[in-house]
Amino acid sequence: MLSEKSLRELQEQIRKREFKNQKIEIPAYILRELYLEKEMTQQEIASLFGTGQHVIHKYIHRFGIARTRSQAMIRSRKKIAEALKARKGVQDYAVKQMYEAGFSTTEIADAVALYASTARSRLLALGVKLRSRSAALKLLDAKGGRKFNPYKGNACYNWKGGIKKDSRGYILVRNPEHPRAMSDGYVFRHIITWESTHKAPLPEGWVIHHLNGIKDDDRPENLVAMPSKKHKQLISIYKNRIRQLELENRKLLEAIKNNQLLFIPGGSFKDGN
Repeated sequence: MLSEKSLRELQEQIRKREFKNQKIEIPAYILRELYLEKEMTQQEIASLFGTGQHVIHKYIHRFGIARTRSQAMIRSRKKIAEALKARKGVQDYAVKQMYEAGFSTTEIADAVALYASTARSRLLALGVKLRSRSAALKLLDAKGGRKFNPYKGNACYNWKGGIKKDSRGYILVRNPEHPRAMSDGYVFRHIITWESTHKAPLPEGWVIHHLNGIKDDDRPENLVAMPSKKHKQLISIYKNRIRQLELENRKLLEAIKNNQLLFIPGGSFKDGN
């Protein structure tokens, strides 16, 4: 086992010999211990003795000192893992500092060579509370990040009058000033209809229920507001029954129109024939 004292003596001898341009001699057992057992690189051994890597390489080759393939792979993996760990530590510090300074995850990812999703994951792992979407947009606006699009709104080629239907079948109307407007400025038409009819805003935690279950039927008489929990309980009970009654009502009106039935005051019908 190479002691620190003997190693220092050897270092001094090598430096003196190199200074006097004399031949450097490094014992084989020392190289074997440093290169194989302590897993030092040739450059690290050269720096230890104050000489060049080519000198250490020459001696290792002369003494036939070589790592096995498995030793080389294990050492390589260890070095890569250590480098990645060190790099990750530096990155984590930089990611946190930049986010707290007002940078977005996309900006941070570009700066430290990460994916935006990875930067977000690192922040969550570090216990950093992420900004809400609205806060992120306000910060972006303050930095002048969002630019005005001249082909937005009624200037867009696909403009449909500010009315659209979503994938669930609900009708949305463009009204950016409405308190319940989404990020694109659209709000559900049934909310606007109900609030306009009742001249009051929809209470917090309440939803609008379509009595007949038809999601684009926003007639005032088809809309009723209720707490979200109650809505979930009633929707399956009333939907089919109301549709059935409306179908019967349409058939009766059609029959009256065709003089097949006559309506008698008091609520009864008789055959028109």
